[in-house]
Amino acid sequence: DEPLSNLDAELRVQMRVEISQLHEKIGITTIYVTHDQVEAMTLADKIVVLRDGIIEQVGKPLDIFDDPENLFVASFIGSPKINILDARVASVHGRSAVLRLPGEVDLTWTAERVPPDAGSIVKVGLRPQHLVQTSEPGGLKVEVDHIEHLGGVSYVYGHLVDGSKLTLESRLDRRSSRRDELWVQPSPEHILVFAENGQRVR
Repeated sequence: DEPLSNLDAELRVQMRVEISQLHEKIGITTIYVTHDQVEAMTLADKIVVLRDGIIEQVGKPLDIFDDPENLFVASFIGSPKINILDARVASVHGRSAVLRLPGEVDLTWTAERVPPDAGSIVKVGLRPQHLVQTSEPGGLKVEVDHIEHLGGVSYVYGHLVDGSKLTLESRLDRRSSRRDELWVQPSPEHILVFAENGQRVR
């Protein structure tokens, strides 16, 4: 139960590797309790996501990251956290729906099964890794509030015209600074859509 919580960052990384190697060598079932997404993603063969003692989802780490069942699971797994934006279904054509995001930005999304009816209010999940910065105006306009430069990757924290917070992962552009304006395009194949009750829409 939280065995690495009191270790410094460097030792925590070292211990994650050693625990993982030890588990592979011994080959016995181990239950590891953590609130740290990095520990869960790197150490687990299978993750059980709990909320108030209720199992929300069970699966392999990358399966849960890519295919969460609900808003709670999507928000719990992943660091930095997934971006959640309010949206309205502007129109529906077969399995394709046009989602209207803040700033009157339209995003075309194709459902696996049946999209929500036109006029429905939904929440759109966009992971920081799945937002592409564009060189020309277009897409979501982000005003930069803060940037974390971590060497090989930078995290840009900003907000949209309606005040919604947005986090972007950037591996190329280190020139951005606070109060700059950026434009980003979501990756269509990685859009996650949730109903108002938090359940995934497929």
